[in-house]
Amino acid sequence: MKIAKVEKREILEQIYRLRYKVICEELQELDASDFPEGLEYDEYDEYADQYAIFNRKGELIGCFRLIYRCPLGLPAAKVFELDGILDAVGRDNICEISRISIEKEHRSLQNTIDIFTRIMVFGCMFMRKKRMDHALCAVEESLYRLLRISNAPFEKVGEPKRYYVRDRFPLLLSMRKLAEIHPKYCRYHSRS
Repeated sequence: MKIAKVEKREILEQIYRLRYKVICEELQELDASDFPEGLEYDEYDEYADQYAIFNRKGELIGCFRLIYRCPLGLPAAKVFELDGILDAVGRDNICEISRISIEKEHRSLQNTIDIFTRIMVFGCMFMRKKRMDHALCAVEESLYRLLRISNAPFEKVGEPKRYYVRDRFPLLLSMRKLAEIHPKYCRYHSRS
């Protein structure tokens, strides 16, 4: 399995098509009729780095995006009351992981844990490069349990709220804690 940053238009289109399939058709989080081209994207994509997850054959099996230093703010921060946390962490030091979409046939428990572990380890490199200290995301309780199984040091930082069609929790991932769990791959360098 390989994760790569995507900039080629044809791969971006595959990502948006996969997101449409998973988010609009399968999970019905968004209304499919809002995306008549079969491509799911929003205003945050302009400010996000897109990442593709490829299997060993080089086929796209998943994707996610990382949003940082966005003039629109972070999507989860608009739903959850996170101003205190964002101010404490430093708004320029936090990114948001969102639109995680995985092909249905690759969503077994073990595959999903493996994919999330790889996203976290890959996230280490990204966060260090972009000088991010924390990552924010909003997930359902079932995904939070899965993250805990995969030894991901995400912490709940708020109460659940309706986010799209399901209740979700805001989670925060500390780069320092992630580096403690994966010291071989993650190196945390404090700004001090």
